[in-house]
Amino acid sequence: MGEEVIETPIGKINTLKIVRVKHRKNRETAFWLAPEYEFLLVRLQQLEGNGRGFELLLKEAKFDGKQI
Repeated sequence: MGEEVIETPIGKINTLKIVRVKHRKNRETAFWLAPEYEFLLVRLQQLEGNGRGFELLLKEAKFDGKQI
């Protein structure tokens, strides 16, 4: 989908947004990956056709032994 800056508890992170759609299950899953951190998953959002779903958001991380 393109580049997007995500606001997280550890600050703003530049990401690439990727969306996967499963038509038979009526589900859409979006992934935000951080190229600066070897495509670390920063956010994941899954929505069902009935309006239900869930979201994961990066709260803290260590990269190469350093807190980011």
